[in-house]
Amino acid sequence: MKYDCNVIRDLMPLLSDDVLSEESKNVIREHLRECPECREYQKNGVRKLSLGGDALLDEPDRRDAQYLASFKKKFRRLVIRLALAIAGGILLCLLLFLGVIAKLTLFADSYKTTDISEYRNFTGHIEGEAQELYGSRSRLLIFPEEISPSCTVNQFYYRCASSGFDNSYQLILDYAMPRDEFEKEVERLSQLKMEYAGQTKQIVCDTRSFRYPAFVSLFSKFGDYEYALIDEENCRIVCVLCCLYDIDRLPINDDFLPVTDELYAGAEGWYGYSMYHFQYSDDGALVIPSPPKAK
Repeated sequence: MKYDCNVIRDLMPLLSDDVLSEESKNVIREHLRECPECREYQKNGVRKLSLGGDALLDEPDRRDAQYLASFKKKFRRLVIRLALAIAGGILLCLLLFLGVIAKLTLFADSYKTTDISEYRNFTGHIEGEAQELYGSRSRLLIFPEEISPSCTVNQFYYRCASSGFDNSYQLILDYAMPRDEFEKEVERLSQLKMEYAGQTKQIVCDTRSFRYPAFVSLFSKFGDYEYALIDEENCRIVCVLCCLYDIDRLPINDDFLPVTDELYAGAEGWYGYSMYHFQYSDDGALVIPSPPKAK
């Protein structure tokens, strides 16, 4: 025999990991054929592992190996299940997101009209139409309660849509009237104000932000506008409401759009200016009081 038995026995466990070269495996096989003591050691001490040859493990090592193999298998299953759960969660979130986008864009409700007989009709067109308009946007105080028969309506347009997390609104009333009615309406506009919890807000008389003198009740940083333009020469008033909509896309003459927002850029902090909104807590939250007071 060319090799000591102890050396051969030390090498035998390495067969289980298949880390020996083919030459080393052949040496162990040849030694086992020639050495009855090592063959007996193999029979009495271990179970046989066939990895291109016989390998030897003591019983405690065998149990450890079995436990490790079982643990690896369970851990592998756990990793696979966790990966599938994460992938499923991501897919579900993606489907929910796409569903929301589809609802807001493909299945959104909207309504528009140019029929003056529908003036101030804010019900039955989209969900929460009047509630959201009056509850979180405006009280429409610059718009007259009704249109006198002596008035000439140059343009009326109303559109509402639920194509977002909040409803959007566009309302235009361009009308002319006799001089005496015009002067009364201008006087009414100039005295508009809202009161809430000891606070008072008045309409803004603005001669800088538009091409016409204007009474402004709403000019915010979030696409909310409400104003009345005064055309003294033609006894004409143009009332505009635009909420959560690009004001530059309104179907209106460009002369009736704002030319600057400098006057309102820093007004009332983060929101802009609103005659309707009052701060009711230190965190800057706003509220529209109900009922409104117009004077």
